[in-house]
Amino acid sequence: GNYGGLYRYTGNTFQWMNGFESVKTVNCLYEDEAGRLWIGTNDNGLSIAINQKISNVINRKDGLPSNAVRCIVQSSNGYYYVGTTGNLAVVQLSGGLRVYKTIPDIVYADSICADQNGNIAAVTDEGCLYLIRGTEILTQQTMQKEGESYNCCAFDKTGKLYVGTSANTIETYQIKGDRLEKLSSTECGSLMGINSLRISEENTMFICADNGAGYMNPDGAYCFIDTNTFNSSLEHMLIDYQGNLWFVSSRLGLLRMSPSVFQEI
Repeated sequence: GNYGGLYRYTGNTFQWMNGFESVKTVNCLYEDEAGRLWIGTNDNGLSIAINQKISNVINRKDGLPSNAVRCIVQSSNGYYYVGTTGNLAVVQLSGGLRVYKTIPDIVYADSICADQNGNIAAVTDEGCLYLIRGTEILTQQTMQKEGESYNCCAFDKTGKLYVGTSANTIETYQIKGDRLEKLSSTECGSLMGINSLRISEENTMFICADNGAGYMNPDGAYCFIDTNTFNSSLEHMLIDYQGNLWFVSSRLGLLRMSPSVFQEI
């Protein structure tokens, strides 16, 4: 997804999905547990695609706080949390797509994630970290170090919360009742300005930053990924079913890294 619209890669070429009338510019994509593709746009709210067709559209006239959607996640209780440039919206799909509630204290959520116990973590554009359960904010915090802020968040399978910062650190938390308890802080080498975290099925955490990419092994060891000159403004990444790594840069476009049968000695 980009400001030019939505594109589908066929394995050989990129196809512009110009038949989606509600999708002109794309900020974020999210696939839910049923395989539906949620498309957050920059100017027309939220669209849902099933089998290459738009099945639902919801925008400001339907109660969404803003038409600019920044992030989407599904919680274990079935609700969808949608971060917009306005308030955070809680969206319900069962019985028809609608805005169930909004959380007005959370404005411009840029990163959002969910665990398996009904907890939601969100990081706003101002660098504030929130822990949410249902529609209630349990706790919120900002970084203590002056000039630094939280940038992104991700839960692993065990329920640990990892939070990337504007510096080169990732903070690890566990949830104790209604609060966050800090476990550790890990430095990520030369990476600065961590934009997103993606945890694989093998519990490897991939890191996208302003000046490159890296990953943390399940044992917590940090490793640098050599992306050559593709090392500026990396925003997101994913792993496809063949094990390819796809990295997105807001300046350089798209990079696919494929597994090699060779190993550098």
